[in-house]
Amino acid sequence: MSKQTASLWFWRFFALAGLGLLFWGGFRENPIPQYSHDFDKIIHVTGFTIVTVACLMAFTLNVWVIIPVLLMLLGLSIEIGQGWFLPMRSFDWEDFRMDVIGILLGVALIMPFRYWSIQPKASS
Repeated sequence: MSKQTASLWFWRFFALAGLGLLFWGGFRENPIPQYSHDFDKIIHVTGFTIVTVACLMAFTLNVWVIIPVLLMLLGLSIEIGQGWFLPMRSFDWEDFRMDVIGILLGVALIMPFRYWSIQPKASS
């Protein structure tokens, strides 16, 4: 197995684990305890930023447009699921907005790295 293939599998595992944590946190019957006033919003931004970076590192540049859209749909579906199926939780547009901010932040963080990594090396 090449070094690049091993790296892709690491990122795919990390992305899958992150997605699992998003589902777990999103569909818990009781919300995660609040340690500060906006702790919930910080969790939304941080979680979706990490998962976005992992997903973008795990796949080729061909799917870069699809991944953020799918993650936005995931965030929306979690919020809808909370509103419909969990009596202690509710749909919140602000939470979804924080998900989208996290996704956009993840894209912004990883784009320069991916851009530089595919540039041809100058011959000396």
